[in-house]
Amino acid sequence: MRSVITTAFVRVPRTGALEDRARGHGLQLERLDECVTRAHLILESHIAYGQTLYVAKIELSLPSAQIRADSLCVEGGGHQDIYVALQQAHDNAARQLRNLQQVRPTFVRHECSLPSPRGIDSSKVAEVYAERHLGSSGKPIVR
Repeated sequence: MRSVITTAFVRVPRTGALEDRARGHGLQLERLDECVTRAHLILESHIAYGQTLYVAKIELSLPSAQIRADSLCVEGGGHQDIYVALQQAHDNAARQLRNLQQVRPTFVRHECSLPSPRGIDSSKVAEVYAERHLGSSGKPIVR
């Protein structure tokens, strides 16, 4: 599924290199999970103690979840380099996507790439799901 990637700049000068890097991070996240329907990247700056600090935020929309990631440090401050902030927000979002993929069943994970189940009996879908993903005890199979 092709997602929409948007970028917002808040008190940050818009440059071609920065836009390309942000779009590249959005495309990488899209490749991690084909169910991503929207990626919104926000790059902002603020001045603290006489220094310009940058914060990057990434919001991902999926059919089954919303992911919000940022580059804030433990202290809550930003980064002096906007590219480092963008990379940390990307790493945070990628980690959340991988965790989501481990939690949700394979059936749900690939539902966005399946054709519409018109004319398919829903009880048959449930039987197939149970055969593939649940053991005889009814608990999920760990592979």
